[in-house]
Amino acid sequence: MVEIPPYWADPHMTEFNVSVSDCRKTDSGYTVIISEEVAKPAGGGQAGDRGKLIIEDKEVEFWDTVSHEGSPCLVTNDPVPAGTQGLLVIDMKWRESMMRNHTGEHIFVRALQNSLDGIELGTIWIDGTHGTVEVAAQGLEAKHLFRAEERVQRIISDALLVESSIIPADELDESVRAREGVASKHEKLRVVKIDGFDSSACSGIHVQNTRDLMAFKIVDYTIAEGRASIEFQTGYEALTRVSKVYNAVLQRKREYPFEMEQIGSVLDKAKSTREVHGEIVATLVSALELGPQYIMVGDATLRTEYIPGVEIGALRDLAKKAIMPNRSLLLLFTTGEQPSLGKCNVILRTHDTPEAAANYIAEIVEELGGRGGGSQDIYTGGFSSCGEPETLFQRVVERLRERLS
Repeated sequence: MVEIPPYWADPHMTEFNVSVSDCRKTDSGYTVIISEEVAKPAGGGQAGDRGKLIIEDKEVEFWDTVSHEGSPCLVTNDPVPAGTQGLLVIDMKWRESMMRNHTGEHIFVRALQNSLDGIELGTIWIDGTHGTVEVAAQGLEAKHLFRAEERVQRIISDALLVESSIIPADELDESVRAREGVASKHEKLRVVKIDGFDSSACSGIHVQNTRDLMAFKIVDYTIAEGRASIEFQTGYEALTRVSKVYNAVLQRKREYPFEMEQIGSVLDKAKSTREVHGEIVATLVSALELGPQYIMVGDATLRTEYIPGVEIGALRDLAKKAIMPNRSLLLLFTTGEQPSLGKCNVILRTHDTPEAAANYIAEIVEELGGRGGGSQDIYTGGFSSCGEPETLFQRVVERLRERLS
């Protein structure tokens, strides 16, 4: 690492006169080897440059840059003969996005290390679309990732300088983050320093000030057994992603009664509603297949149904409209529209029985921690806390059968 390539000295240089020294056919196209080290090859977890090679009035696009025996190779779909002279033009939109993503990765990993001991860095990948990084640490949770993201945003707003320097490998100290064994592989190393926050041995390209990142956003992550894989975006890509999601929620806010800060609770309720909907469908399908199931208990018949997610008023209407045989009881049990609140309701309707509905079930509900009341043939009871509603339903049914027997 003695020579300083132009993409280290000034990554915003875009045009270079180059000479093609060789061209080779590959399975995916051609590798055009150039003599000048002006395009950044893939390596160190970062993708290569993209751009075009202008030869007189012809343009040959290259969609990646790789390294071959120390020389940069442009990956193209078209051949370019050895000895050709041309103008190489870097795709700066792609490169600048890589620069933002790579600097963002440095800040994010350092922020994680500052908030949780023992963070180990795994593989990284940086390109002009997004970045991904793998980390591992005991006790790693999602909250650590989002705290680090907040820290990145503050560093961006602080507008810290990003500088690089070449140092002898034997001068590398603990203040510089570096892969294990990297100092033994090189005589000299390039260190990228984010003023007062981070120093890392790195061969990638970076912005010159943290404000150039504009924004940093985690867009996806997975955590399993203390290992996390995080995908993120920076710049306009991050702002566009956040804007689309926010606007999608904002439009729904005009149709549904919630505040933006409640979106987490809204999603939790939607998940709960989806689960309850599945249970309701299963119950209704079973009812359609089997029809009303009354069983003889004592000298009466009994039907019981567990129907989660139904509002109590709707359940009461259902009980009143049900067609019941003589000398029968119908027990309905529900968790209500918001099962997450942990509340349950029970309705017992009697038809042509010697006693009022409450005489059969009121004592049972009270003994199980609930309360209720009702008319001659309809009893409505409720439980303010039922951690396992199906278990509570079964207990009510068992006690009612004992009462009828």
